[in-house]
Amino acid sequence: VHLRFGFVARGGLRWSDRREDFRTEILGLVKAQAVKNAVIVPGGAKGGFVVKNPPAPTGDPAVDRDATREEGVACYRLFIAGLLD
Repeated sequence: VHLRFGFVARGGLRWSDRREDFRTEILGLVKAQAVKNAVIVPGGAKGGFVVKNPPAPTGDPAVDRDATREEGVACYRLFIAGLLD
């Protein structure tokens, strides 16, 4: 999801862990960003994504953390590629 309040907008991206309501989370963040950017030319924007298929837990916290991070980075790259395509 990527929301913006203008042709030229600035904000950021969020990796959300709220699968059920990440759209609501991003909407709240973009509204806050719009307020912060109310007096400058670029409007507010915010993007966010969730990992739909997280890796299965192995029981080893270090391995699980690395696998989750790798999947998150892969999803981030896919998200950015979609925005730039």
